[in-house]
Amino acid sequence: MTVGAFLARQRSGALHEGPRAELVAGMVVAGPSLFPSEAAALVNLTAAFTGAGLAAMGVDVVAWAPLRLGPIDLVRAALVLLPGPAFFDEDEADPRSTRRPRSGAAGIGGSFDPAATLLVVETPRAGTAQQTRLASYATAGAREVWLLDTRR
Repeated sequence: MTVGAFLARQRSGALHEGPRAELVAGMVVAGPSLFPSEAAALVNLTAAFTGAGLAAMGVDVVAWAPLRLGPIDLVRAALVLLPGPAFFDEDEADPRSTRRPRSGAAGIGGSFDPAATLLVVETPRAGTAQQTRLASYATAGAREVWLLDTRR
């Protein structure tokens, strides 16, 4: 299955795997379940980002954002920071603030391009799937990925 077909099924309510379902290697899988400590840490991190005034800087804080990692891969990151329409960034070559709007590839079809993110926060997953997922983020152009491991 492709990302487009997956998103169409999701919009129609035809996914039985739940609202956090993901598409991995063309197969629909149930979304991740969280330990209570992970859920609490994500709530606190979201509140910290929101309280830090990111909205005033034009940054959107999005929980469980669907990210397209390829034509047959769409995953849900626990937390994502995205540049909003009013996002300003410092350009190293030009000390003045320059407007850098969210990429046109972000938000298409209800999903986001990892290269358009400022930060992706993930929770650990079992086995080598986590390493493959993190490598996919890097390949897709994610700027920075944090792994939030509350069990360690």
